[in-house]
Amino acid sequence: MESKEPNIIIYKASAGSGKTYNLALNYLKFISQEGKDSLKKFLAITFTNKAAFEMKQRIIVFLKEIIKQTERGKTLSCQLNLSPEKAKEILNHLFLNYDHLQVKTIDSFLLTLYKAISYEVGLEPDFRVSTYLREELIEKALTDFYQQTEKDQELKKILETFVEILITEKEFLKLNFKNSLISELKKLLEKLTYHKEVLTFLNSLNKDDDNELDREIKTYFGFYSILKDFLERTFFREKELVIGFWKEKIADILFKEEDGLLPWVYVKLGSLKGVIIDEFQDTDRLQWEALNPIIEDLISKQGFLICAGDPKQSIFQWRGADPKLFEEVSQNLTLRSYNVKEEVLDHNYRSSKTIIEFNNRFFNKLNEDHIIHEILTELVFSKSDRGSDRGEEKDKVLQNLISEFKTNFKHVLQNPSNTQQGEDKSRVEIRRFNIDESSENKAIEKAKEEVLNILNELKSQGELRDVAILMLKNEEVADFSSFLISQGFNVLATSS
Repeated sequence: MESKEPNIIIYKASAGSGKTYNLALNYLKFISQEGKDSLKKFLAITFTNKAAFEMKQRIIVFLKEIIKQTERGKTLSCQLNLSPEKAKEILNHLFLNYDHLQVKTIDSFLLTLYKAISYEVGLEPDFRVSTYLREELIEKALTDFYQQTEKDQELKKILETFVEILITEKEFLKLNFKNSLISELKKLLEKLTYHKEVLTFLNSLNKDDDNELDREIKTYFGFYSILKDFLERTFFREKELVIGFWKEKIADILFKEEDGLLPWVYVKLGSLKGVIIDEFQDTDRLQWEALNPIIEDLISKQGFLICAGDPKQSIFQWRGADPKLFEEVSQNLTLRSYNVKEEVLDHNYRSSKTIIEFNNRFFNKLNEDHIIHEILTELVFSKSDRGSDRGEEKDKVLQNLISEFKTNFKHVLQNPSNTQQGEDKSRVEIRRFNIDESSENKAIEKAKEEVLNILNELKSQGELRDVAILMLKNEEVADFSSFLISQGFNVLATSS
């Protein structure tokens, strides 16, 4: 690349704005211009395994399209100055050396560093959760699940129906309820999966037939959805404890310059010439402390750094993510007179024009000072606090929140792309109903009624598998799932 080009690019990227496209494009630009062993010299860091897979997939698809010279392939050829012959050469090299393709989650990258230098600091390199621990977690999760049914009557009803199907009354009397149930649930987990054949069969069932097979399958399917989600959340909590341990070790031990370990880390990493960091808003400060020495070394050698993020999409603050970090790092790099290019990706390639225009109107209104003030006051302070005499303290808190809100939503407005074809059939509809605040149960029942009406309206317009229902609380997910199953709908329930 020419030296005049910026070696640091900061993408401010809202949802659907072509972020992955741009990151994959830059990655291909790097490896196509570097030549031999280029895969080892460029690192792309994402936040989830799904995002890492998506980026790898996008890189391969881009190369294939250039080779085939599709319409987009021709555009990519021009953008990358890459011929079909050269693209084929890169793709073959990539397939032969796929393990060298460095597109990793931030945690897997830090774990790689941990293992690479573990001998030098006297730590255990074989960092795995044993089979024994996995069995222990399953037992713990199922026991907790069983205990939770005592508090949740709807869940208890599903469990009781499940037990009726699982074992006969005669067999049931001979067994210890808790132990046998947990044992049977473990067997169920091994047998049930979301195969396409099962879904097809479920959809083919006559909804008017109230036969035993129909009842059993629906109960198994709905119960499995809830149980699977419960187990996933249990495993995730345990995994977080493990991840937190070695992440802190890296930040606290491996990157202390007085230990003389930094040069050794660079030897282990090899000669990095470029780093891409995706979903920067989900990075926590410990992760950044561990990455920062590598980034500083890279920039000092005129390497390339590309960061992409969107503070308003930060959904992992509960596990330490700090969306303010993205803005801090961006400002810091600019203030230090580096060759930084900041680019706002303001086109939406994912949503329809109707949805985009609604969002723009909504956020335009939301950005008015008095509305932000009113909403944040309602969210942050209780009714008693709102009327208290701590005016100065409240104002300070609110001003900080308003400032942070405005920073996070500075680039919220989007433009529709010109690539969407066909008639725009999307719509935004807001249904409101007034119910006394004290009548929470009435509100829930009314909401169920409205959801049921909407689903019945949508039945004639397409596949119900294309419908997603978002709830505010996990207990609402379980409640609504039970309700919809009782109404004859097949439900895949997940919560966070």
